[in-house]
Amino acid sequence: MSCGFDGNSDMYGLGIRVGFYLQWYGTIAATWVAKSEVKGMRLSNSFFISATFLALIIQTSMNALRPVEIYIILLLTYGAYYSLVPLYLWRLVTGCNPFWDPSRWSRVKAGRVYSILNFGLLVAETSFQLWFWCTGIHTIPVTTPCRQHGFFFGMVSLTNPLFIAANIAFNVVLLICCFVHMCLGVKAVRPPRWHRKQLRRAEKRQLSKERLLGLQLLQTVFNLIVASLVVVATELTVRWNDINEVNDVSTAGQIIPVVISAGLFAHLFYIYSFKREGDASDPRLPDPRSPNPRPSNPWRPDPIDSFPPIMGAAPAPTHLL
Repeated sequence: MSCGFDGNSDMYGLGIRVGFYLQWYGTIAATWVAKSEVKGMRLSNSFFISATFLALIIQTSMNALRPVEIYIILLLTYGAYYSLVPLYLWRLVTGCNPFWDPSRWSRVKAGRVYSILNFGLLVAETSFQLWFWCTGIHTIPVTTPCRQHGFFFGMVSLTNPLFIAANIAFNVVLLICCFVHMCLGVKAVRPPRWHRKQLRRAEKRQLSKERLLGLQLLQTVFNLIVASLVVVATELTVRWNDINEVNDVSTAGQIIPVVISAGLFAHLFYIYSFKREGDASDPRLPDPRSPNPRPSNPWRPDPIDSFPPIMGAAPAPTHLL
């Protein structure tokens, strides 16, 4: 008995998947080779994710998608948020020391409007994830008697209780973090006393060029690892479930996202090769040409309402915990 089925190429066809991948890696690369293009790429990627997420809600309400298809689309639209996992693990290892937090020293700051919009998208997608793993995975009709599989560093059944519990726990914790972040942002609550002491101590120290570069490289490594894992998870899930009609680029709907994303990627390296930006040094570092090399404020982390975009579009709360 064959367990394969024809997938919805308009939602997660090869062209759409490759478009997501190119935008993720393109924005990560842009932070190092063409910083002036980062904000535009972040906004473009956010629109790409928002449109796909809206289509996911519509298709789910029409019972037009199988659980494994929803899972694949969520990997594309939500996978970037998994970069919060290594980030928070690192914060635990460093004792939540702000002086060792890579998300506070992003190479290109996110604007306030962009941060707010992405925060709303994060909350909306996390809420949908909770519904899917608590209810949808059990109630959405499955048209094949075969078991459907997902990815957790290997093949795992989508209905595996431990897999479902892990996803629910992750999204509950993330929603709690979003709520805490919102309270901090509107100053409804204050950070813990021990954290305020850490901030005051950090304000008295200068950030060296080597430390800043190291933290920025660390954040890039986190982004690349998560992006690569999401790519692998998505492609293996399509393969394990023997989904047909989603692995070719033969229609305008598949070609357009690939061409646009590849064009953005090529544009980055055109800028890098022919239109080198001026001084790419971080403005928070001392200027060695100045008679007074000490910066105006040596402790200038990203503000509390900023979200360093992960893999190009996904925001991450920077000042929780």
